[in-house]
Amino acid sequence: MTGRAPAHEYRISPSAEIASELVRIARAEIAFAKAMAGEFVIDPVEPIHQFRKSIKRLRALVRLGREEDAAAARSIDRMLRDVGRSLGDARDAEVVKRTASKLCSPGEGEFPTDFDFGQPVNLPDQRLIQTVTDSLEEVRVELDQFIAGIEWSDEQIRAAIEQEIENAVRDMQRFSKSGHDEEAHDWRKRVQRCANQLRLVAAMVPVLSADQLENLNHVAEILGDYNDLTILRHALQRSRSEFHKKSNTSLRKKAKKHQSHLRKLALESGKSIGA
Repeated sequence: MTGRAPAHEYRISPSAEIASELVRIARAEIAFAKAMAGEFVIDPVEPIHQFRKSIKRLRALVRLGREEDAAAARSIDRMLRDVGRSLGDARDAEVVKRTASKLCSPGEGEFPTDFDFGQPVNLPDQRLIQTVTDSLEEVRVELDQFIAGIEWSDEQIRAAIEQEIENAVRDMQRFSKSGHDEEAHDWRKRVQRCANQLRLVAAMVPVLSADQLENLNHVAEILGDYNDLTILRHALQRSRSEFHKKSNTSLRKKAKKHQSHLRKLALESGKSIGA
């Protein structure tokens, strides 16, 4: 599998021009995503995972300039969102099997490999790979223009990240009040975006500490597990599989119970996000 470039290559150098660094990083991410897309038909699980992470990093980069050019930022973000969603079915199918296998008790047997998800699972094929690759090339052109049209500065980037952190705190408060899966999903996306932005500018904005980044990553990991359990529960609810009804019900209860535990962990860890 194609390996990632060293992490520092995806960070803005404090000694270089911000715009040129953002162009370099965006192009590197797109090249990496294209490489991952080329491996979908070989063994899609890890390439899809890495591809979607790359898309999230690109969306985080775009958000840094949202206040400067909102229309262009929304357009590019929508393009990236749609590219990521095109692989959602395949990713969710893998999540369901992996998460269910962890929850299955010895007496319940293994989670069936031919589990019926209640809806079609679209696995990547050559046509999808070509569509994804073409879309990424369109994004590259749009991103170059977007970055070139903004007056980037340390202050502007710092303000953008601080605003994103405030939004993360707001999303946490919403989840704390409602406990809804949708709010957990929104909070997770926001926390991931903050972490990706902090990682991008780590050498340029040292006032935003490494401790903050570590905490964001920790909360994102907890919420990632929470979201995986949500995907599993929904798949079990709509399934037409022959998977034993008792086992199905048992897994749904276990998933819900574990989510309650993860919710407490996430909210406790999230207290320091806005500190």
